[in-house]
Amino acid sequence: MMAVRSALLLASSAVCAHACESTNVIVNSVVSQFPKCFESCPAACPSAELVFPAYMAQGTEAAKNIICADLDPWLCTVEATNCAGLLAGAKGLGIEIIPDSVAEAHLICAVTGACDNNQNSTKELGESYKACFEACDGLCDGMEAAFKILVDQGKEKAAMEVCAKRETWNCPLTNQACSGMLDEAAKSGLTLPKTTSEADLLCLSEKEASSAAGNGVLGKVTSLFMVMALLAARRS
Repeated sequence: MMAVRSALLLASSAVCAHACESTNVIVNSVVSQFPKCFESCPAACPSAELVFPAYMAQGTEAAKNIICADLDPWLCTVEATNCAGLLAGAKGLGIEIIPDSVAEAHLICAVTGACDNNQNSTKELGESYKACFEACDGLCDGMEAAFKILVDQGKEKAAMEVCAKRETWNCPLTNQACSGMLDEAAKSGLTLPKTTSEADLLCLSEKEASSAAGNGVLGKVTSLFMVMALLAARRS
């Protein structure tokens, strides 16, 4: 780290006019060596103002967190031919925080999902709607149970899972972070109510079918199927 600091500070004595005008000596020293890169990727300038000082003061993890919070400027440096020198120079100085390929960038900034312990469609939804699943306790397991029932027993039985675990499902129906998540679930075949009123209608129908004299299991499933068909028709 001391060798890197010395090299950067020495280079700062040769600062010239460049794409990023900075008050930070470290940023100026880097930009002055690779001006064409920062001209090609101007969005990297304000990010560099945060990344390089953080690296010098706090180390790799602090700088990585800043890069990953706004990755696009650094993806530009990966793809711009004018930035090859910057990437090689950084590596040569022992600065390992700047990715040198798109694959490495995504590996460094790998996004973990809220449902990583779950399977397939649930895990994918947990990655895309992490805030939703983190806000709604038990939703990962509830969603996975619904998908399993969908595969094993069909869509009507899967819909009934909402009624069986209504407390779990109230959250995604009312939480703004879950907007769009149920649409994505539907693309995988899991059609669920999207509002509390739809859920009320679905679950009320289940109760009525269960208590109706002589209705039996077939009547219960038929009643639910009719409700789900009605909901689907209202959405189309």
